[in-house]
Amino acid sequence: MKSFLLIFISINIFALNLCITVPSTYKDYAEELEIERFEFAELLHNIKFEKHQSDIEGYFLEVSEAFSIGNTLDEKMRLTQRNYKKEEQLKISYHQALIALDKPREYIQSLYYETLSEAIDKDDEKYVNFLVTKGSFILDSNDSIKEKVLQYSEKHKSLANSSAVRYIQDKKNLSKIKK
Repeated sequence: MKSFLLIFISINIFALNLCITVPSTYKDYAEELEIERFEFAELLHNIKFEKHQSDIEGYFLEVSEAFSIGNTLDEKMRLTQRNYKKEEQLKISYHQALIALDKPREYIQSLYYETLSEAIDKDDEKYVNFLVTKGSFILDSNDSIKEKVLQYSEKHKSLANSSAVRYIQDKKNLSKIKK
């Protein structure tokens, strides 16, 4: 019963955190965080990645708090009677909250990269496929891990045929053409 309650609470935390809208201020960066947040949540659907659940949930709370500030700022900017001093204070707070997300974000990304690298080293094709498929946006920002995935996929044709690996390969081929 106790474990059921913990699972129920975790699911509610994820649902609440994933429902917060992306603020329009610094929208490009906020959308990037939102995509990663969704992928981190997807990664937790695998029992092997669940060991990182507390780190990810803590990060989700920080993102939600930052987005809350950003959404408050968005709301203040929509008002007809605007208070520019208050807006500037909110903008500074929101900017600081986004900057504060850098370290936990990088930490969780590194957990993903380490986990993927370990799965490749252990030749766990099924887990590699899961990680690559569910974390494609996260993977996109690390060239050395992408290269490792491509090399690994050459030995595992089922992985090489996955859409995520084909996307990585196509992107690599396109960058060669551009040069």
